[in-house]
Amino acid sequence: MFVPPLYRLQIRSHRRAFTLVELLVVIGIIALLISILMPALSRAREHARRVSCASNLRQQGLCFHMYASENKGVYPTPLPLGHWPVGAMTFVFPQPGPPVGQALMYERKYITTEKILYCPAVIPEFGFSPDSGAWNAGQWQLTYLGYPCWCRYRSGQDFTQQLPKVVADKPQDKSVRILASDVVASAQTNGRPALWSNHLDQRGRNSGGNFLYNDGSVVWRDISDMQIRFSHTGDGSFFVDFWF
Repeated sequence: MFVPPLYRLQIRSHRRAFTLVELLVVIGIIALLISILMPALSRAREHARRVSCASNLRQQGLCFHMYASENKGVYPTPLPLGHWPVGAMTFVFPQPGPPVGQALMYERKYITTEKILYCPAVIPEFGFSPDSGAWNAGQWQLTYLGYPCWCRYRSGQDFTQQLPKVVADKPQDKSVRILASDVVASAQTNGRPALWSNHLDQRGRNSGGNFLYNDGSVVWRDISDMQIRFSHTGDGSFFVDFWF
């Protein structure tokens, strides 16, 4: 049926617009939904990062065992006594020298990409990642990893001798001994997370980390299930506690 233009205009003019109160109600409902969904989305993102992180460590575990099977049952050369467990990844720091740990497996092509050597959850400003300049292939004295190489690791600052009890020295060691892990560390002075911790909660505190065991399995451990194993310092200006 034909409707004259003037009549259509009259119909439109009678349509009621949103009032200010109704608009505020709609905005309030949207804000409420966002506040409900955001924590769930944040947890989902962190879960995805943990899964990706566990995959990185699992691939490293395969490389550790492949290396040992082709090198008379011996794991890669460990970090020298006195080094931080994350590097530098050379035997003669601070001079250029041969690589150790995961860097040695990279140089010998057991590890084919540096991506599995860094946790996807780390914030570049607060931890080691390729974006923070920590990866320098071939310049191992300048390379630091996102996962400590606990394999065969010892520290002259491990005064209570915790490391020989928990790290894996050879494939035949107990399955529960550790080859590598996330960085889970805290500053000794104030208990706040050190700049190297991989997984932090929404308040910026250590939440835990993935651990690669000698049998190749990877397990997430909550910070409440860990304890401080030893403290380490470079020049004595600050101390860092390592948890596992």
